[in-house]
Amino acid sequence: NSGKLASETLLADTAYGQGQLLLSPIEQAAMYSTIANGGTMQQPTLIQGTKGKRTNSVLQANAANTVKTALTHVVSDQAGTAHNLAIDGHTIAAKTGTAELKQKQDTDGKENGFLVAMDADKNTYLTVALIEGTGSDDVVTAMKPYVASLY
Repeated sequence: NSGKLASETLLADTAYGQGQLLLSPIEQAAMYSTIANGGTMQQPTLIQGTKGKRTNSVLQANAANTVKTALTHVVSDQAGTAHNLAIDGHTIAAKTGTAELKQKQDTDGKENGFLVAMDADKNTYLTVALIEGTGSDDVVTAMKPYVASLY
C-alpha cells in the first residue's frame, strides 16, 4: 500500500478489511497474538516447535483481555460466526471474515474466507486459515477437525 487512500469510501472500507487494506495471514497471526498474550506481540514463526522472540508490550493487558473475551463470544454464542468451532470443555476465541475481490463496483466478486482461532484458556495455539473461493462458514467447518486435534 502507498499509505494514502484514494477516497473516503476506501477509508471507510478499511474498517472491515476491504478496499485498499492489505493484510496477510501471517500479519493477522501476529496481530491476534497480541490479544492472545495479554498485550505482548509474538513474532510469528513458520517452524513448529520454536518460539519467536517476544517484543515489548504493544497493547495494555486489560485491553487485550477485553478483546479476547469478545472473541470468545464469536464461538460460544449460538449466533456467533464461528459457533461451529465450539468444543465442549474448552474456551476458543475466534474471528472470521469474508473478503470479496472484484474488478469494479456493482459487480459480483470472488470470496475468500478467513479464520483466526486461539486457545483462550491456556494460549497453547493460534491458527490462521484462508480458503479461496468461499466464505468464512466453510473455513470454520474445514478447520474444526484440526482445532479439535489440538486438545
